[in-house]
Amino acid sequence: MINNVNNKGSDAEKFVYNISKDILLEEYCLINPYIKNSDNKEICDLLILFNDICIIVSVKNYSFNGNLERFEKKVFEKSKNQLLGAKRKLEQIKKCIITDKNSKEKEFDVNTTTKFILITLNFGHELESYSIIEFENDSIVHNLDKDTFETILFEIDSVSEIIDYLTKKEELYRKGISLNLIGKEKDLLAWFITNKREFPEKWFNHDASEVILDITGRWDFYNTNPQTVTKREANRISYFVDELVKREIVNLPQCKIIGDYLMSLNRVERRLFALTFFDHYDKNKDKDHNKSFLSRRLTINTFHDASCLMLYYVSNLKEKELDAFLQITGEIYLYKNLVNNKKIIMIATSKDISPIKFGYLERTKPYTKEEIDYYEDIIKKFGWFTSHKFSHIKTQEYPEKNK
Repeated sequence: MINNVNNKGSDAEKFVYNISKDILLEEYCLINPYIKNSDNKEICDLLILFNDICIIVSVKNYSFNGNLERFEKKVFEKSKNQLLGAKRKLEQIKKCIITDKNSKEKEFDVNTTTKFILITLNFGHELESYSIIEFENDSIVHNLDKDTFETILFEIDSVSEIIDYLTKKEELYRKGISLNLIGKEKDLLAWFITNKREFPEKWFNHDASEVILDITGRWDFYNTNPQTVTKREANRISYFVDELVKREIVNLPQCKIIGDYLMSLNRVERRLFALTFFDHYDKNKDKDHNKSFLSRRLTINTFHDASCLMLYYVSNLKEKELDAFLQITGEIYLYKNLVNNKKIIMIATSKDISPIKFGYLERTKPYTKEEIDYYEDIIKKFGWFTSHKFSHIKTQEYPEKNK
């Protein structure tokens, strides 16, 4: 007999939600969501909406009593049907407001959704062997157990990297190929991480209809490797970005834009962003704070299609005047055409670091003569752009251990 106790299911859903919101950011996670002003029926257990990706998660917490066939039917088959139903529902309604049990609301638009990722999380009994991917027409379902789910979230703990891994796993498990693993999905994850976020080409370049991959022990080797330990130590500074979003940005009007850009960075990119930020801060923190001062550092295409302007200021201006001056500074950088996509995220700080000021600027229309004259006067007044200094801050995913 299989038991499904309500509080067991609820406890599992809370666990999954809590770990997801802590790692992926609460802003993107909805627990027990439903469509507002509709039938008030739950879409799924956990919904993650990030940029143009919709992740639908079904959590099952059943007890196993020796009947494998029935267990798989109650867990994987039932969950797959629920996930496919949730996807169809969202596709049919097209555009709506989704709310959850915590009254959080997010807008969903199928026209701006480029991909659905469907996940069954088997929270209960962990099987020795099961299908980690299932196909249903044009849909794919990822089957994860609790240990694998935790490992993925803690090891590639940025939503962009998790999406990348699951997407490339789908490409590996393509239709027409029977792929059998000797090992666990954690071993597959280790292959992915240590192969520059790709699976080996030889796993794709073949004509076989059935492939057996023996990857046993790959995770254990990776997890205990000194290089992995060094990488994890080097990543500590990168969590500055996560905390920046959670504590400083989440309540800002520009959160949707600035927060999404920062959370789109993978872990190494976040590390480089944090190293750049603190390098700029350290080089200016001992300036004479009795005199007005503004240091500017522009990093090109930090966010792939947007650049970042880091500012360190010393000012006696009133808050509104200071904000206006920092805004104009960003506008001038757009005017000088120093960035490729006419988009700038601004992050400004002073000696005490917090509170940090943020801004987002985007320019598409041509400049008027009045604007050009205005910006040129400011540039001339402050003597900006007469010389450029270049700083090179590098980081490796697996840095060498300090001797």
